Amino acid sequence: MIVLTALLASWVVGSVQGTRIAYVGVRADKTDYAMGENVTFSLMPLTEDVQFTVSGDYGQAGVYIVRLPDDIDPDTYLDDSSTINNIANHMGGSGVPSVPIPVYNSTGEPLRMSWNGTLPIYGSEGRQIWAQVTAGYYVLYPSYHWVYGHATKFMLDRSSIFHLDGLSVKYNISVDASACTVQTELSLPEGAEPMSGLFTTVVPNNSASYNDTTTYHNETLDLRPGEATTVTIAYARDPWSGQTSASMSAFFISGGTTYAFGFQPSYYYYDNGRSEVRYVPY
Repeated sequence: MIVLTALLASWVVGSVQGTRIAYVGVRADKTDYAMGENVTFSLMPLTEDVQFTVSGDYGQAGVYIVRLPDDIDPDTYLDDSSTINNIANHMGGSGVPSVPIPVYNSTGEPLRMSWNGTLPIYGSEGRQIWAQVTAGYYVLYPSYHWVYGHATKFMLDRSSIFHLDGLSVKYNISVDASACTVQTELSLPEGAEPMSGLFTTVVPNNSASYNDTTTYHNETLDLRPGEATTVTIAYARDPWSGQTSASMSAFFISGGTTYAFGFQPSYYYYDNGRSEVRYVPY
């Protein structure tokens, strides 16, 4: 479990000989990265003289780069420790990028790492490709294999969150018992080069297991910096389908570059039994 508190780092240094736990910070070099810029960050030991060795270089662990919901405040997102346990729910269903952690131990030196802004995803032809992610806030979320030494816990704070500029994708989702409407707004940051390409998407009607209706959409778009382009997809729903929600898997293909994006529903339950659907982008 990742331990999160603003004061814990200083407390750990003074009491680590009793706890014998190695704490490691995860820190991006900057808070903002430009479109196309590699994201650089470091794993930094926070406790002295506590030996540890971990590795994420087994294909199932590393530093994951998790897209955060658009409506969060990055300055306060990690204040509530329960959000740490929910980060995995925001990973999305189409693959999450990660940077493998090589064998890393308590030498005292930071381990510098880099991410090129891509994620593994299955493309329109059914094969895995590396696609560019879209603009937004991301958090560095470590997962690792213990090798030997003392237990190792990673700590997240504001420096574990960064903003990546680029192709911006925003959604306006309207769902009721009879219809679903998804408006997708795409835009480029000021100073970027114009882009023309194919917007292609699949919107499954997953409101019930027996309803396998799928809506496909293909449209050529011309994107200009500072201007928003909106694509609207609407389809009818079965009024007897029960819980209503929607999801999207989409691509914008421009030249040799493919951007991958979409959203999935996340349910929040209340004491009275009703649930609220929140849509989490990736």
